Amino acid sequence: MRNVLVCLILCFSISNVYAFESAVGRVTSIEASYLPGTMFFSLDGGSKSCPAGVRIEWSKADLANNKAVYATLLTSLVAGKKLSIVINDGDTNCKGQFIYIVAD
Repeated sequence: MRNVLVCLILCFSISNVYAFESAVGRVTSIEASYLPGTMFFSLDGGSKSCPAGVRIEWSKADLANNKAVYATLLTSLVAGKKLSIVINDGDTNCKGQFIYIVAD
């Protein structure tokens, strides 16, 4: 069993299936027009695929999650705190997968 577990961990760690990149910065704008299903926002920092100022999308099937992320974005905008938005590597559509509040 241990060998199988080690093999699975190695397979996932060398695979590009779970490759991510992070856009880190402060929220500069939030478009809430399509809430609670979808929202768009921009950061003053970016990543290789999503440079600073590009429109980042957040859209999950769980509407409560979308509302919680909206509250996080709004709090970050007002407080001037940095966020890290994780997207799939190479995703030029810039659809957020995970969100983190970053300490300065």
